[in-house]
Amino acid sequence: MVTALYILLHIILCVIFVFGSGKISKCNNKEYWRKCIPLIVAFTLEEGLRWGRDVDWTLYYGVYENIGKDFDIEFEFLFQFLFKTMAIEGLPYYTFITFCSFMWIFSLCYFVRPYKKCIKFFLPICLLYFTVMVSNTFRWYLAMSFFLIALRNLLDGRKGIGVIFLICTLGTHTAAFFMSMIGVVFVYTLKKRLLLKPIVVITISLVFILLFNIDSIQNYMNFFKFFSTERFDNYFNNEEQWFYSETRKGDRKNLIEYILLMVPFYIVLFSTYHLQLKKTILDGELFYSLLTVLILLRSLTSGIELLQRMSMYYEFVFVLLASYVFVFRNNIIGSTRFLLIIVVLFILYKGYIGYFKLYENEELMKYIWSSDLVSPVKARSLYKL
Repeated sequence: MVTALYILLHIILCVIFVFGSGKISKCNNKEYWRKCIPLIVAFTLEEGLRWGRDVDWTLYYGVYENIGKDFDIEFEFLFQFLFKTMAIEGLPYYTFITFCSFMWIFSLCYFVRPYKKCIKFFLPICLLYFTVMVSNTFRWYLAMSFFLIALRNLLDGRKGIGVIFLICTLGTHTAAFFMSMIGVVFVYTLKKRLLLKPIVVITISLVFILLFNIDSIQNYMNFFKFFSTERFDNYFNNEEQWFYSETRKGDRKNLIEYILLMVPFYIVLFSTYHLQLKKTILDGELFYSLLTVLILLRSLTSGIELLQRMSMYYEFVFVLLASYVFVFRNNIIGSTRFLLIIVVLFILYKGYIGYFKLYENEELMKYIWSSDLVSPVKARSLYKL
């Protein structure tokens, strides 16, 4: 019964996104937010009200429940304020998680509004592509939510509001703020220029993949530690887990596998480049350059968990440009258009492992209204099996 409900709710949410996004892409500006409401409400409730929602959920639960009981912990100032205020006011933990879920889907709708032509693909793909990551690393994606709102305002010329939300990003996750500044710098330096041509990007990417030695990161650990705060020392004190997790488990991607997983990004980069960016895609040059950064970062991250998280920061750009490529697929030369099936299969694969794939234990697929909820401590142990 638990599994059936979990599957049903995920299917319903997916259907709402597919049909709702189609309507949004065709609506006028006055109707935009009214058309977005069903998607925002559905995602907020389905994801926000899940119980035992991945590892970070269980870890933060203990902190939330014990704040004000001879226990405290320091986070960035805005996250600390929101997290601690809700806890002290006695709001259930899932209230905060629901808020994070709301901010993510709201920020996506807010950011993508000027790009309505691609919304029918963009929002459903985001659901499939990001949900599992938002579910787990919700503080990281809360910071990203603020960044998406900031980026939209900066691109629209509202610098004051943009700066305010950049400060919100800084106040939520320091590393996310530094990643955000890449986009800010590009807005004011490369908005109307392409960073590198596709063949150059792909060549550099392959060189990085072929030559990068995971052990070489050790040479730079002391440099990172110099800038570390007390809370970030936990990452460095457990560098075997955070920096070498995949290697330690013996399942680091081999070269062929890793290159194959990069192919969809290469295809979208190449296809975007040939879409006459200035005429076809609003802010196309900027997003092309950010996709370049994403590809180069991904090329350096196999086996390093922290760098993998950071490289994923601009994957929303990959989804945005892939959505535009699907919309304008008839404008792409025939041979390249045929290769888009690889991008589709990649997105479906991401959707399966990140959205539709069932957890091994039914206890991890419950919602807050279930009568026999698993304890967060036990849920944490189940995730580690």
